[in-house]
Amino acid sequence: MKKVVILFVFCSLFNHITWGQSSMPNIGLVSQLVQVKYEAENIVSQVSQDTSTAAQIQASKQIVLKTYNELRMQVDAVVLQLGADMQVKGSVRLFKKLNKYYSKHLLMDGDPQGKSLSKYGPAFRRIYVLNSELQQANKQWTLATNNKKPTIFDKGAAGDKGVDAFVSGALPVIELGWTIIKEWKAANQSKVEGIVTLLDGLRLTAPQDLGKKPEAKKED
Repeated sequence: MKKVVILFVFCSLFNHITWGQSSMPNIGLVSQLVQVKYEAENIVSQVSQDTSTAAQIQASKQIVLKTYNELRMQVDAVVLQLGADMQVKGSVRLFKKLNKYYSKHLLMDGDPQGKSLSKYGPAFRRIYVLNSELQQANKQWTLATNNKKPTIFDKGAAGDKGVDAFVSGALPVIELGWTIIKEWKAANQSKVEGIVTLLDGLRLTAPQDLGKKPEAKKED
């Protein structure tokens, strides 16, 4: 049943994205980080496939990759720090507070108050700024290539490429969610460990690993 729920959620997001909307609905901190991950990885997946040797295209491509790596470092820093803070406290209370706060605020304008929360506001705003810079860098690369490639986050995006991009990006997170459920059931995993595992799945993939097909698991 829980697996069906996870699949339903992602199918709902797919519907929302591919039928003319430019962004996912904000339902909390995780939903916003998911959007950052999908947008950023989708951009870099396309840019990395460009084999042009033209100087202008190469220059714009390097800016995209540089900005993506800065964004990746920032997401890592925030996610790992949040996980460490929860581990020290032995509680998911911090995550619950941030998730509740960001269900009503966007990363760009959030300013959570409180001793344990205030340091996260500037950190999440930095993620938003870097993601915005990545969008701009992608536009410059698009202009340089003179080839507007559809992404699943563009208004009106359609066609097999958009669908394939969504499916290849969504399936690992769906699988992650189901794996977490199974691990909790099998190992009586604590709530803190479960949330840390979930957050770890929201970290950005290394550029060189994007587009690679996961290796098939060997049967015992």
